[in-house]
Amino acid sequence: MASRVLGDSALADRSFRFFWFGQTLSMVGDRLAGVALALYVSLELKDLTGLGLILGVQVATLAGFLLIGGVWADRFDRRRLIIVTNLVCFVLHLLTAFLIATGEAAIWNLMLIEAVFGLAEAIYRPAFSGLLPQTVREDKIRSAWGFAGASESASLAFGPALATALYFGVGAEWAFVGDAFTFLLSAASLAFVIPRARGAGREKAERLLDSVRAGWQEVRSRVWVWMTMLAWSLLLMLSLAPWFVLGPTVAREIYGTGSVYGIHEVFFGVGMISGAIVGTRAEFARPLRAGLIAMSPWPFQFILYGLGAPLPAVFGAALLAGAGVGVYSVQWESTLARLIPPEKLSRVSSWDWMGTTILMPIGYVMAGPLSAVIPARELVIASGVLGGACILLAAAPRTTRRLGSDEKPGTAK
Repeated sequence: MASRVLGDSALADRSFRFFWFGQTLSMVGDRLAGVALALYVSLELKDLTGLGLILGVQVATLAGFLLIGGVWADRFDRRRLIIVTNLVCFVLHLLTAFLIATGEAAIWNLMLIEAVFGLAEAIYRPAFSGLLPQTVREDKIRSAWGFAGASESASLAFGPALATALYFGVGAEWAFVGDAFTFLLSAASLAFVIPRARGAGREKAERLLDSVRAGWQEVRSRVWVWMTMLAWSLLLMLSLAPWFVLGPTVAREIYGTGSVYGIHEVFFGVGMISGAIVGTRAEFARPLRAGLIAMSPWPFQFILYGLGAPLPAVFGAALLAGAGVGVYSVQWESTLARLIPPEKLSRVSSWDWMGTTILMPIGYVMAGPLSAVIPARELVIASGVLGGACILLAAAPRTTRRLGSDEKPGTAK
């Protein structure tokens, strides 16, 4: 009966169903914790510089250990690595809840907790990418990635919604308790996952450094890859990082409540879900150009927010911006998968993750001190304008704009 209902989708495979359910929970937990942390530190501790340091340390640890995480994911059992990282995150955020409940939460101990969380995430991400194809048959891998992408988009909607509801409803500590148990359930679900063998075997340890270098050579040889990485690295530093630090404070200053920040993130996440659906079903002759055009509403969500525009306009802009990111993400990931040699795709993806996040801690750390000199709402407006400039930078290479959906691997440089 289940097979007839689920058809040929990845959900017809029992291992994938448990894997997908558990990892969807952990994704929601990630977003729940991020928004709850921003609300607590900015509204309760009232320390924007501290919030920037906490978020900066977390992302710096993530970026610094991603390549090591990729090595471990190739050497060790990926399912066990994910179970361990989920259990570590469970303990970390249960500890955060305890510190908040007892009044002992401070910038220094939250920084330590988020540093370890970043390390766990650096191990989790490459292990996730490697394990997912092992939970389905070869012909269902694309379907499996589709469900994983939908889960990530959904987490951007439901995570902030849950965080906002729990924070303002029952308190910050309960938001982290709820988050902690998403990781515990995620770890438990993996007990029912039986990965299949896949690939020709793992590389020897002495070849790993050469393997990392080969991945970098693939990036460096393609202007449309490294230029996109550069543009997104600047966008995350100059636009997204200041938003995460300053968004809750600006919401309270302009709209009278920090909950507007959480609601904005919900609309952005809903937009990403719809954008991902459109991006998956639509076929564009110039996929990256189409994705960048879809990204064009990005600046307006922050400009309208900082100007104190009516909330329907702000939330509508967030919805459109999220949809643009959803469309673009599908075009970018599918183009990488199509044009990068399959045996080097994971390494290029690792460089992509690290390259785009490596500057983000600078944006986190600088946002707080800058807000002491420049009003936070003006910084949010500036972050929108700078984000728009970064999108134009990504579109600058002629190859990026003209890259066709019929391009053959190895021909687009």
